[in-house]
Amino acid sequence: MQDSRANLSSPYLHWQNQLRGPNGSWTLYRAGKCWNMLDAPNWGVCNKDFYEHSTVRSNGGQGSQLRWRLCAPAPAGSDSCSAWTGWINNDQ
Repeated sequence: MQDSRANLSSPYLHWQNQLRGPNGSWTLYRAGKCWNMLDAPNWGVCNKDFYEHSTVRSNGGQGSQLRWRLCAPAPAGSDSCSAWTGWINNDQ
C-alpha cells in the first residue's frame, strides 16, 4: 500500500479473513489493519499468514477468503474508508 499524500496522516488497509467450516458456512476468523507508517511517497508492506483456500483443517473445514478496504484516519475517530472489496478466495 502506498501513502501518496505528504499530510502526516498514515493510511491503512482494513482486512477480514473468513474460514468455511465443515458444515459449509463461513465465519469471520481474523481481522486487522495494515498501516503504512513510512509517509509519502513510500510503499508499506504487511506480511500476514492466512490459510490457503484448498487447505483442509483439523476440524474438516476447507476454504479461506479475504476482503479489504482502504482507510484514512480522521481526527474525530470517524475514519474515511472505501467500500469493502468482494470476498476473494485465498488461492495464493
